[in-house]
Amino acid sequence: MGGGRLTIGSFAGARGRRISWRDYELEGVPAGGVVVIAHGFGEHSGRYEHVAERLQREEYAVYALDHHGHGKSEGTRGRISFADAVSDLDRLVDLAPNGTPISRCSCSGTAWAGRWRSATHWPMASA
Repeated sequence: MGGGRLTIGSFAGARGRRISWRDYELEGVPAGGVVVIAHGFGEHSGRYEHVAERLQREEYAVYALDHHGHGKSEGTRGRISFADAVSDLDRLVDLAPNGTPISRCSCSGTAWAGRWRSATHWPMASA
């Protein structure tokens, strides 16, 4: 089984807000696929670290972001634009594949975050 390390970075999201994201990088093995984790309202990506680490051990590249107004990302706390959140997730997916074919990328979201299933154009896995 694989293993790896955690890198935290940021990118310019919708409306120029700094969006914090996590890259659970695999070391020494090619990714069997990519999973993007989308947290729910009032949460942050760190809450799903145990999920990401488990997937990483199974040789998946894992990415997660803090939606604007959440976690380490910029934005008014507790306020979120669904359209901007979808745009930020699309941007993360553009960054995420890291050499893995996009057809092997899926997104996992719970509750509120599960709404991205109908708003994005890439495959999603149910939580």
